[in-house]
Amino acid sequence: MNDIQTYPIFPLSVFAFPGEEFELHIFEERYKHLVNDVMESHQMFGIPYVLNGETQDRGCLVRIETVKNQTDNGEMDIVVKVVELVNFLTRSSSPSKLYMEGNVELLHFEDTKPGPRLLLLYHRFMLMRDEGKEPEPLVSNNIFELAARLKIPSNQKFSFIDDQLPEYFERNLTNFLTLQIQIESMTQEMGSRFVLN
Repeated sequence: MNDIQTYPIFPLSVFAFPGEEFELHIFEERYKHLVNDVMESHQMFGIPYVLNGETQDRGCLVRIETVKNQTDNGEMDIVVKVVELVNFLTRSSSPSKLYMEGNVELLHFEDTKPGPRLLLLYHRFMLMRDEGKEPEPLVSNNIFELAARLKIPSNQKFSFIDDQLPEYFERNLTNFLTLQIQIESMTQEMGSRFVLN
């Protein structure tokens, strides 16, 4: 199907789209080792999504962008950037490492472009959310860049993803934005009535 490679893995209750960046505080010994090994080898690591305490078979592959606030005991804050969405085919421990590794299938969804209807809904929603302020143009015209700007919770992002991308993902985003626009319209209407009364 797609490329399969082995990467260190760090299960977390965070699910993010390609291009998104987020910060992690590293304090457990095994993940200090993982981060140090990844930095030495200039490779990436996988983050299987943990939902309701259960590690899922889907997640993201990330690259370390910066390391900051490193302490004498090895604790640190790192900023990672999502490179690709992945399926985790296997997860296993290695006697020579404190952390787990996994066989990862790259899904190659990074070039998915948003359709005209989705772009229209996105523009309308952003205008409503930001009180008429024109949204910044999309840098890459990529559906994940668009989705990242919507600030969707991890569990909802995870539910949007399916092997049928881009059709399934775009449909879910379209439905999400349609609902959010309806909610925003109702909220603004109720606010107007409150002011009038």
